[in-house]
Amino acid sequence: MRSRHSHTERFSGRVEAYLAYRPRFPRGIIAFLREHGALPEDAVVADVGAGTGMLAEIFLEAGHRVIAIEPNREMLQACRDWRDKRPALDVVEGSAEATTLPDASVDLIAVGRAMHWFDWQRAHREFERILRPGGWVLVATNGHRDSGAAVSNELSEILRRWRTDSAEAETRRDFNERLQEFLDTSSWQRTTLHHSMTVDFATLLGYAESLSAIPRPGERGYEGMVAELWAVFAEYQRDGVLVTPLACELFLGRLRADVTF
Repeated sequence: MRSRHSHTERFSGRVEAYLAYRPRFPRGIIAFLREHGALPEDAVVADVGAGTGMLAEIFLEAGHRVIAIEPNREMLQACRDWRDKRPALDVVEGSAEATTLPDASVDLIAVGRAMHWFDWQRAHREFERILRPGGWVLVATNGHRDSGAAVSNELSEILRRWRTDSAEAETRRDFNERLQEFLDTSSWQRTTLHHSMTVDFATLLGYAESLSAIPRPGERGYEGMVAELWAVFAEYQRDGVLVTPLACELFLGRLRADVTF
């Protein structure tokens, strides 16, 4: 099993591609949270595993104070680079298991694309500590998988097949089931927001290269992955661009009290 340190460092060297090519989160997340009373106008949001701040961005646009918590130094610097333009953003070097935040200091914990890297037992204790009474947890995924479109399914399968950590990927197949042990499912809310990204081939390849487990140029498997991506792009593109449907799955709930990790 990989150490947490290796999880922390696995995006090093990929930040430029991450910033340039990762799809942004749909703004409909804010409406979903407001609908369920999870985001009052004065809510303080902790974006845990914030990466470059893509999820934090939608909360800042909605007028909230956001604390971006990230352990990777390069990702952290990417957040800090635009902090001057966002006075409501605080950037903290920390992790899901040790955020460094004060007790009962946030109303909503938001996690985007990072939950599967956490030590869930330790993260649960830390979330309990920093959430105010009645606080919420939002977990958001965002990618090709589960969009329902043929092209998205093919792209998702290619990226799964060429992962360099296939054994670790197998352990995450029960993600939804494990999340039901983390959150109180008696009152949780789930939905899927459908959106898309339009890419040329260079952008599609840049997106693939931003993924932490995909081989980098020069590494074993890279050329094979590129060839398969090109074949799918060539089949589905129109006038040199490809519209790829995306699915952003949202899981919203309060922490479960009787955890069984």
